[in-house]
Amino acid sequence: MRSYPQHNDYEIIHMIKEGDNAAFSLMVDKYHRFIAKKIHKYNLAYEFDDLYQEGLIILYRSVMTFDESFNKTFTRYFELNMERYLISFIRTISSRTNTNVIYYN
Repeated sequence: MRSYPQHNDYEIIHMIKEGDNAAFSLMVDKYHRFIAKKIHKYNLAYEFDDLYQEGLIILYRSVMTFDESFNKTFTRYFELNMERYLISFIRTISSRTNTNVIYYN
């Protein structure tokens, strides 16, 4: 099995777009702690399992839509997508409960 320190994000993304499923496993290994960190940053640990699964979906979508011609790093692109999703999730929960609870720091 290959490990991600031997490959940069751009190489792994290229392999994933070519259909290499093992390469996506490398991305999951590399970013699983990052996803958990973002969930905890917004104090959403009570929904951890569901949000972690959503994070994996966002990771996959981010890989498939990433365009390096914009001169941004993949990590920053994925972080932006993940945080937008979590903020949207918080807004949805807040509107359903009619409260103005702020979940993030």
